[in-house]
Amino acid sequence: MFFTRYLSLAALVAGAFAAPIVERQETISNVVCSKSAPLDFHTVNVAQLQICGGIAGKITKCQGAPTSTTGVSGAVKFTITPVDKGATINISKGRWEQGIKAAFAQCGQDVPFTATFAGGASTGDVNTSAAFADKEYTGSCHCKRFRFKFTHPAFDQGERDVNFEANVQFTAGSLDELTLYTFNKMVWKHRFCPTCGCEVVILNGTNNAGGVNVRAVDDIDLDKLKVQNFDGKNW
Repeated sequence: MFFTRYLSLAALVAGAFAAPIVERQETISNVVCSKSAPLDFHTVNVAQLQICGGIAGKITKCQGAPTSTTGVSGAVKFTITPVDKGATINISKGRWEQGIKAAFAQCGQDVPFTATFAGGASTGDVNTSAAFADKEYTGSCHCKRFRFKFTHPAFDQGERDVNFEANVQFTAGSLDELTLYTFNKMVWKHRFCPTCGCEVVILNGTNNAGGVNVRAVDDIDLDKLKVQNFDGKNW
């Protein structure tokens, strides 16, 4: 009898070792892949564990029930926000890491993305993103009469658009003090320093879009910028 029971137990143990281990596949949707350069692999691994104040080591899920959270390391930033208004985040480390892995599988390893992960909140799903972290830039006209600052992902990563009204702040002089020049359809408003003649910003009067003269920005390597040509004749 003892021998029979031993054989049965051995068979169960052998069966357990023979059973395949299936890796969990996280459900994601609404995936939008960025066209910019990939994020740094090592920094990605650190940043993804900085959400919720840190989920490294023995911590297995988001702590504190935040309504939004970010994980930042170096030039990499992860963001999580619940889809349902008023919901809080309670995503587990496993779900979070598998969701990131699934998004990178669609977009390419370490390519920035936005996506929706199934679950992960007190009610409903969570919207997530992996992106280049914002960097503060400063700049000025040639004579320094006008100086400005703004935050934006690193320009050498292929990100070009600047939300002028939300980000650009003058630290010396003001927008209204710049000389205004328009031509052709009189839509784009070019603003120049009246002292040195340097163009500082350009604004679209129809939808408040705009940007700064990249040559007026400090510490920009123009050779690293990805140039996108603009058809000024047929726009």
